[in-house]
Amino acid sequence: MKSLRTMVRTLPEGREGRLLALGMLAIGLMLAWLLVLGPLWDWYAVRAQALDLQRATVSRMDRLAASLPALRRAAAAASPGPSQLIGGATDAVASANLQDMLQQTATAMGANIASAENVSAAAAGRYRRIGLHVDVSAPFATLVQFIARLEHATPAIVIDGLHLRKSEDDGASSATMECDMVVYAFRRADGTPPQETP
Repeated sequence: MKSLRTMVRTLPEGREGRLLALGMLAIGLMLAWLLVLGPLWDWYAVRAQALDLQRATVSRMDRLAASLPALRRAAAAASPGPSQLIGGATDAVASANLQDMLQQTATAMGANIASAENVSAAAAGRYRRIGLHVDVSAPFATLVQFIARLEHATPAIVIDGLHLRKSEDDGASSATMECDMVVYAFRRADGTPPQETP
């Protein structure tokens, strides 16, 4: 193995030596960037981005807090609208009200509710979720209008597990479709009647 002194003596001199020195300096600077300065720069960029996000969040929260008194005044001055909750002192009464509402809507639109089964009621915070699994048959356009009307209904209705298929009834027209879905509405858990919302 060559000694250090021998290796130093064999290094090129003159122009070749300078080029080799510059190359070694460039490699050293590149290693310093990759190992020290690059990670520091990345850390700084991540922190700057996090601070910008925090500043934007604080600014947005300040604007929201400033608008809150005006929103409260507007809510107090607004006339109350219909309640978004279904009426009923018990789950059974609320479920019957929901079924009656669905039947009236379907009849008015020319759809037929073939079956309606209760779905177990569940607690949802201060409210009770009332559900019905319904099978509806009607032409496709009528089904679409029926679902659209339910989505904009008062009290508020939530539709889940919607499945459409061609009617299997031999006597039905070829345009008749069947739809099964679970329809949910909410009532107060304490059984008090729903009040109009502002």
